[in-house]
Amino acid sequence: MPSDVFYSLPELRGSPWYAYLHAVYGAATITFPVDLAHLAYFHARLLPASIRHSIPVACTDGGGPEPCDPGGYRYGDIKPGAYPLHEGDLWRSFRAVNRRIDRTLQTVMTRGLPSHARVEVTHTCCDPPSKDGRGRSQGLWMYLNPGSGIWFDLGNTFVSNRQGWVDVRRQTGCKGDFHDAIACFRRTGLDSIQMPHIYERGTKLYEILNLQDTHYQEDGCFDPLQSSGKYWKGYDASIPCVCRREGYGWRSPLNCNG
Repeated sequence: MPSDVFYSLPELRGSPWYAYLHAVYGAATITFPVDLAHLAYFHARLLPASIRHSIPVACTDGGGPEPCDPGGYRYGDIKPGAYPLHEGDLWRSFRAVNRRIDRTLQTVMTRGLPSHARVEVTHTCCDPPSKDGRGRSQGLWMYLNPGSGIWFDLGNTFVSNRQGWVDVRRQTGCKGDFHDAIACFRRTGLDSIQMPHIYERGTKLYEILNLQDTHYQEDGCFDPLQSSGKYWKGYDASIPCVCRREGYGWRSPLNCNG
């Protein structure tokens, strides 16, 4: 399991992980120490063969004879990524348990991340449209995934740990259905909402909604105007991200390859 710690660039250069981290982040942006245990998302196509074949995969997530059992893998276990940027990407669990009942056990997750923090995310096209019929989306939905190499600035954020965003509605006074609430959150000055306890496809995921980007989605990229200054790349999140369209429609990935 990837758990090495590197304390200098020469040390990292002597490892097969150098080529991978350079491809994901750019070697010039890497600060030390680098602890691989902090990575939860792995780009399979970028992994050297010696590393890829040495990573134990806990379960198949439905891609083989047995699907992943949420109670059958633990903190640190690696499985196929849910909604991956590219087929075959891997995801490492960063929860002590992964069952639906784990909400009260994950106190660090429940606290969420502070406003204006930059966090690594993934996103693939396409999110549901808004109900106003004007060709817009509700926002840009993402998953927290340390290791993706794609950073998002949370801006003014709210951490919601309640179904139906009861806690956000209470604080903002927003009412109405799902679509009305999102539009209202945006009007109150929120830039993003964090949802640490979303259960999808047998996996507990940490979802983040970029409220400000409502462009009609044809691919996985963000809108450069609506998300100006929001997306970054580099190990230290210091370089503005430019997304390059990779395909159209369903599963087209967010990236910083432009």
